[in-house]
Amino acid sequence: MVLHRDSIAALFILLLVAGGWYDLQGVATDAAMFPRLILGAMGILAVVMFTTGLRRAAPDMPFVEHARNLAITVGLTALYIIAVEPVGYFPATFVFVAVLAFTLGLRRPLLVLASSAAFTGAVWLVFVAAFSRRLPPGFLFDN
Repeated sequence: MVLHRDSIAALFILLLVAGGWYDLQGVATDAAMFPRLILGAMGILAVVMFTTGLRRAAPDMPFVEHARNLAITVGLTALYIIAVEPVGYFPATFVFVAVLAFTLGLRRPLLVLASSAAFTGAVWLVFVAAFSRRLPPGFLFDN
């Protein structure tokens, strides 16, 4: 049996969900609630994705249609993860979202910058303002 690429991707997502759930074992219940909600939603959607992939015939197409875009995304994500601690979460996130959008082909600078700012601001509102959680401040900012 050859699986559709959606089913294969769903299995990978389920592995990530299981790893995230396992990683939350030592975290206090109140602090782990939001990540567990996100992981639970991801798990449910991955199961839906897996079952819809099973109903589709496996096409004769590569698993990854745009390998260049995948490589760019994985590479920039790795750099982002490395940069969060020394630079700080908010500046690293703003730059990551903007650079990723530009490198993947979005060519409307105002839209990219506004989206980057809106996303970073929304994360600040949720985690810092609403939940009073500190994120890595880095050397540029102290949240």
